[in-house]
Amino acid sequence: MAFSELCEAKLEPELAPLVASLVETKRRGLEGDRQEAIPELDEWLIAQEGLLGEKIGTMEHPERVEWSVLDEAFLKIVG
Repeated sequence: MAFSELCEAKLEPELAPLVASLVETKRRGLEGDRQEAIPELDEWLIAQEGLLGEKIGTMEHPERVEWSVLDEAFLKIVG
């Protein structure tokens, strides 16, 4: 899925132009260039962080699996 399609499908409509502008600015600039903060985007990210914290708190957490079991499964997949 292209980034623009992802934005259209998942991003709130009022944030789409802000993100598109940021992406375009980053495309035109150098990799290390810093950009001005976007207060609306910062506020949205902070709100999402709170919502994720609430969701995580209500999720059932799986039991821990021993590393040896995970290593074995990994080696079967890549081996």
